[in-house]
Amino acid sequence: MRAEVLIVGAGISGLLVSYLLAREGVDVVQVDSSPGPGRRPHCSGILGMDCWRLLPFRSDGWRLNNIREATFISPKGSSKTIRGDIALVVDRERMEEDLVSEVLSEGVKLSFGSKFIGVSGRKALIKTQSGRTDVGFFIAIGADGSRSKVAHSTLGGYLPLDFGVNMAVRSRTGERYIVRLRRGSYFSWVHPRGDITYVGAVGPTPELAVEWARKEASVVGGEIIKTMCHPIPASIRSRFSSKNIAVLGDAAGQVKPLSRGGVFFSLIAAMNLSREVVRSLEGDHIDLTTYDRRWWKTLGGEVRLGYAVRSFLDNSSEEKIERMFSLVNIESFSELFNTDKQVISLLRSVSPDKLFLEVISSPSAAAKSAAKFLIPWLDVKG
Repeated sequence: MRAEVLIVGAGISGLLVSYLLAREGVDVVQVDSSPGPGRRPHCSGILGMDCWRLLPFRSDGWRLNNIREATFISPKGSSKTIRGDIALVVDRERMEEDLVSEVLSEGVKLSFGSKFIGVSGRKALIKTQSGRTDVGFFIAIGADGSRSKVAHSTLGGYLPLDFGVNMAVRSRTGERYIVRLRRGSYFSWVHPRGDITYVGAVGPTPELAVEWARKEASVVGGEIIKTMCHPIPASIRSRFSSKNIAVLGDAAGQVKPLSRGGVFFSLIAAMNLSREVVRSLEGDHIDLTTYDRRWWKTLGGEVRLGYAVRSFLDNSSEEKIERMFSLVNIESFSELFNTDKQVISLLRSVSPDKLFLEVISSPSAAAKSAAKFLIPWLDVKG
């Protein structure tokens, strides 16, 4: 079998880039090791409004709830509440199923239950239900998750991991989203999902994430009807491509530094990567490095600031986090908050002078790291 582009992985990031390429007439073969669409553990399904508007294909049938109120609770119990059109809760299973139908209708040759083994030159070895087969390609794309074999074999190494847990609870909570800071940059949450409620947590280990999620479930009340645990990249790759192979989504570590959500970052990656793939296939040689540069140009500020804030939080005491929490001006935060660009909107709601003083007053190495990123940002803001 041969194709212009081989895509490994058919989660949201893989399906988005597959759809964009097929729409441009690119010959795509796509494989995924799972038994079918919507059959893998997934995130909570919260999308920012920018992300929703940018999706190249979307359906109102995916929308389950509008988040119009969000309350953030510090480790010591202080709270701040914002209101407005904050985010959407979407049905991730249906989203994947509909995107699969769309890519198939666009001519993508998509095969589930097919496992990527490795690459040799411009051939990939794939293990299917009927045996092993070679797939020839000009360009290969890894969208095969946080333990990406494509990224490991091409860009080197696996990414460190955090762990996310989602529990479906038979209870209703209106349109309110609750985020509780647990330890450093880790947190738990409660949000509506149609006729049920999702509770969950992100933690450094599966056990701790489950413990925090169960605490939220006990507060909400109701029967836990489903539990999902999934690994989340704990860092981002410095580069996303090498020669004729590129990665995106969790395979590239393209998740928000604070919330760990990945759909918006993956969407920006899919848009930039599909553009560079088409350009390369139409040109004299294949060069995907512009994909990296464009992604970093769009999201680099958010990512670097986000990792600075995360590093600071992970190395700060509860008392220090409480003081930082108190600096947030709730009126500015409500007005400026953007689910898709969380860090910049958060920092813009804090007095620059007070923020800087809190950062430099900490003796930790994280404070020095945060200051390195915050000083030029504060100069721009001022």
